Amino acid sequence: MARLVIDLSEKELQRLDELGTLLQVPRDEVIRNAITALARTSGLIQNDSTFGLWANQSVEGVAFENQSRDEWR
Repeated sequence: MARLVIDLSEKELQRLDELGTLLQVPRDEVIRNAITALARTSGLIQNDSTFGLWANQSVEGVAFENQSRDEWR
């Protein structure tokens, strides 16, 4: 895992510590969770619920793609 140096005001650090105490997690976990939440709400990270969506299909993905393209001809 990479290390990161960030500058925070005393007030921001205090809020971070308060949140960590409330959630019973260390500062670094609070920061990682905040970054992940921000990325998800901004649309930068896609939801994993679609992973493997094609797994139960009877047609292989490329074959399906080729069939669909054949319909256009």
